[in-house]
Amino acid sequence: MHSNVYQITPKPLQREDYMDAVGIPEENLYEFADRGEDVMEEDEETEMQALDNLLQGVFRREGRTLIYLGADEFVKEWRQAILKEACLLNDESFKSGMTAHHLKELADRTHLRTATRIYGYAGDEWADPFGEFITHVYANNKPGDRYYIGGIVDFHY
Repeated sequence: MHSNVYQITPKPLQREDYMDAVGIPEENLYEFADRGEDVMEEDEETEMQALDNLLQGVFRREGRTLIYLGADEFVKEWRQAILKEACLLNDESFKSGMTAHHLKELADRTHLRTATRIYGYAGDEWADPFGEFITHVYANNKPGDRYYIGGIVDFHY
């Protein structure tokens, strides 16, 4: 299977500053992927449309600029998905090693339904799960704030 790592930053980027597969630290890349390949420039728009689908209702994209619309409804639905998963827990779940971290990961996979990673949004050089990006944006931004799309890496897992 495959998904993407999107470079999304709070500051505009020049093309020469776009992340590529080599720019993701190996210890980070191999946490979630077997390999990564740069998305060709002619395929970028298709991959950005996939990002649009993930960010629907949270961001509006204008070219390579993302305008934050707010995430109250998205977070409410996400929280409900986590609570639904929590209701399925029983003694056997805990005996098998289920933790709150595992529960959140399960809810992320069922509600967010994506393996997408986001790179650079918090000023670091690490590709975090999509849910971490949404949590960061929700906690630190207000509607109208902007982010910018840089490089896109296709990864296989």
